[in-house]
Amino acid sequence: MKKKKVAILHNIISPHVIPLFERLGKQKEIEAKVFFCSESEGNRIWDTDVGDKFTYKILPKFKIEIRGRDLFTYFINPTVIFELAKYNPDIVISAGWDLFSYQVALFYAKIFGKKFILWSGSTEHEPSWRRTLAIPLVKLMVAGSDAYIVYGTRAKEYLISLGAKPEKIFIAYNTTDINFFKNEVDKWREQKTKIKKELGIKTSKVVLYVGQLIERKGVKYLIEAFEKLKEEFKDVSLLIVGYGSLEDKLKSMIKRRKISDVIFAGGLEWRQTPKFYAVSDVLVMPSLEEVWGLVINEAMVAGLPVIGTSIAGASIDLIKPNENGFIIKPGSTEEIYQVLRTILKNESLIKRMSLNSLIFIKNFVPERAMKGVLGTISFVSRD
Repeated sequence: MKKKKVAILHNIISPHVIPLFERLGKQKEIEAKVFFCSESEGNRIWDTDVGDKFTYKILPKFKIEIRGRDLFTYFINPTVIFELAKYNPDIVISAGWDLFSYQVALFYAKIFGKKFILWSGSTEHEPSWRRTLAIPLVKLMVAGSDAYIVYGTRAKEYLISLGAKPEKIFIAYNTTDINFFKNEVDKWREQKTKIKKELGIKTSKVVLYVGQLIERKGVKYLIEAFEKLKEEFKDVSLLIVGYGSLEDKLKSMIKRRKISDVIFAGGLEWRQTPKFYAVSDVLVMPSLEEVWGLVINEAMVAGLPVIGTSIAGASIDLIKPNENGFIIKPGSTEEIYQVLRTILKNESLIKRMSLNSLIFIKNFVPERAMKGVLGTISFVSRD
């Protein structure tokens, strides 16, 4: 049987997608090549060394950077249609709809009779002027797709609202290299006391935040909740791991309010973050807008209770309320405080939620995501 040639259009080289693309590259029934619109972008500190783990090409580009609640970079890859024609795939997979190459890929597929798969993590909880302006084009891409791959439940619901047929939607749960992460966390836990000392953590309990320090991440509400928590729990610290435009503003807020035991660890490359999970007791992801939220995956791999907002894609699929964490309203200082209070005052609850996180995350592995992708490829190959 002849291999199906698959071209995958993806925005940047992320450490989270490398394990999935590596596994796809080893499949006997397909020949896959990934075309990246850029190696990286301005708001990422990531190791982009792929080596020879899978076949890929970084396309030449121009870029337009738009700053708002986050940095959005619109990459323009002028050679994309020539690269696709040269590779001559049977199937084109576009990892979204908001970049030039994704949009060109759809028209290439239609003109040359290729199957087109839209791979999307977008949800209805991402309001912006860009989304409003792009809706006609988004609906065109949804209508022109032969099948769909989604990150999870929220992304599936959104595609259906845009006109996608449910029977054509396949889930490849968004995930990361959990084996690597678990091994690293276990290794660092052996040095927990040393790491806490280096960070200046003097308390027995640690609340963790990992992510960019930008408006849509909602870090301000976590700090406000922690301030209230400190009135009742003296033996707890807040560890903030990340970087971003709000860092100075958040530090000034903490200094002005005289909130103690808040530690900023700075922004680090992804492979350096497991040690922070290793010294923590609960993770909070207070996002006001979040396509998925891989820090939830990572925290569960580390065996932590997890708190995420209801708008995050990961929350509905990974968090089972009262079992391994809590789902809260975005922008609610009071709810963050209340759930942290509930967790921290009950050691047996922490242990139970920690165990459940380890159990629940076992099914969210790159191999499962790969099966979702292969299932979609098989579906469009039936004709």
